This record gives sequence, structure tokens and C-alpha cells, in this order.
Amino acid sequence: PFAGATGWELPRFTAEGQGADQVAANPSLNFEAVYLPHFATLGVPIVAGRDFTTADRQDSPPVAIVSEAMAAATWPGLDPIGKRLKFGGIESRNPWMAVVGVAGTTRYRDLATPR
Repeated sequence: PFAGATGWELPRFTAEGQGADQVAANPSLNFEAVYLPHFATLGVPIVAGRDFTTADRQDSPPVAIVSEAMAAATWPGLDPIGKRLKFGGIESRNPWMAVVGVAGTTRYRDLATPR
């Protein structure tokens, strides 16, 4: 937190069902690998779905928690839980990740801008 511009930026992601034009319009995402209990420690609420658990392991199906803003922009008016996304464009061979939770809006890289 508050590390400025450091971190992993994903220049492209694909939500299941998106066409090439939609994927091209997706914003870059901030990607973080976290340990339990990341959200509770930082006081970030999980506003839909669930938090990560010890069952979310390297050998289990990939899952993701997305921000409220990302969920609203990617699946407007829809429940994001169970939706899938992957890193890269449509042709990417990266694995699909199921959205299991939505994190509340917070300040992350700096205090001025929600991210």
C-alpha cells in the first residue's frame, strides 16, 4: 500500500464474452498477489461474494477478487460473482479466473485517487 507507481500493471485483460473492441477498451488493472487475511488487515470490506480462503491454492481453480469499480465497468448492472476473466487479449492462453468476491472502494497507491 502507498507504494506509488510500483506494482504489477496489467495492460490488458479479457472478460469472458467480450469482443476484440471491448477488450481493447478495457482499462489497465492493478494486479496483486496477496496473503490471507489481506483485506481484513487493510480494513477493505468484501461487499459481494467472499474473501480468499485457504482452499484457494496454486493447485485449485484460479479465482479473483475485483474492485467495485472494475466490476461496474466490466459487467454493468450484472452480478460479477462467477464471471470469468483472464490476463491478456482474446487469444491469450492464460487461465480463466472466476470472480469470487468484490472488494470495496479504497485508496491504494496513494491517498488522492481510488484505485
